[in-house]
Amino acid sequence: MKRKTIALLAGLLAAFTIAPRARAGEDGDEYSWVRGANYVPSFARNDVQIWMDYDSKVVDRELGLAERLKINSVRIFLQYAVYRHDARAFLRHYENFLALCAKHDIQAMVVLFDSCFGAFPDLEKYKEKDWMANPGQNRLGPEHWPALDKYVADVVGGHKEDKRILLWDVMNEPMCTSHARTAEGRETIWKFLHHMCEAVRNQEPTHPLTVGYMSSTLVAHTIDKVDVIGWHNYTGDMEALRADIRRVKELGRKHGKPVLISEIARRNTGQHFSKFLPLLREEKVGWYFWELMLGRTQFSRGRHPIQGVVTTHGECYDPEEIAAILNTTAEEAANLFPRRETPVE
Repeated sequence: MKRKTIALLAGLLAAFTIAPRARAGEDGDEYSWVRGANYVPSFARNDVQIWMDYDSKVVDRELGLAERLKINSVRIFLQYAVYRHDARAFLRHYENFLALCAKHDIQAMVVLFDSCFGAFPDLEKYKEKDWMANPGQNRLGPEHWPALDKYVADVVGGHKEDKRILLWDVMNEPMCTSHARTAEGRETIWKFLHHMCEAVRNQEPTHPLTVGYMSSTLVAHTIDKVDVIGWHNYTGDMEALRADIRRVKELGRKHGKPVLISEIARRNTGQHFSKFLPLLREEKVGWYFWELMLGRTQFSRGRHPIQGVVTTHGECYDPEEIAAILNTTAEEAANLFPRRETPVE
């Protein structure tokens, strides 16, 4: 009982003692200090498995690796289907995750919903499947909104002043789904997203709202609903990346809103850390690369993964990537994170 009381007090203390980050700049760069990573624990093949098989020891170890990389924020994907299955267990794991973020001086960008990739999440064969949508195409209609609003109330309302949280990402890549192939499907998604932005706002959180768009061409759809303009870019053409950043920053100036890249880094397009990180520093844009772990997702497993930086045991895919993240030499990076020997298949 004494140990439980101490742990509870430590968690409460962490929730209120993480210092808010500086907010400086007049050119959309209020979040230029963000050095982030999208985080999927190495044991998880998808967002369902993150929470169904949640392992606090693994998460603690891997957030420790993020801390060694000087990562100050991680983008984490929640899953309504797991909440619906067992809300009490889900919320307990969610709280543990935030406590571990505080332990490693990391703030969370919490992703509430996600269109990628399947039609709906599967709680029975989730260990055999790749990334799944949240809440899924079969739960986007208004008849499902009351139950989803309750999820938002528990997840957001229960943490609306929690300093362990940096941002609420209402929905990841809304149009990255087969549902967007028809005009009717797109309309359903936009109505869902607009409603959920309002549902989050109604909880009166102290944190800003964003949406993680797969392309900057889509950000205008919710420009009046968000506080931070978020988008993804996976091009290997650095001049195209620079031009894209400047277009979004100009949009941000027009609407008085800061900008943030919430997904970047992809080997098979030639988008390497040594190329884009210096550019992002020049342009004063905060970032979250995809993804921290060499784990079990379709992006990070195998001998030649397109993404993923370190293993759960502290090895890396390429010391030059670590060097770019830490702004050090490849030799020093290899001493911190030796090259991986056995890939995840």
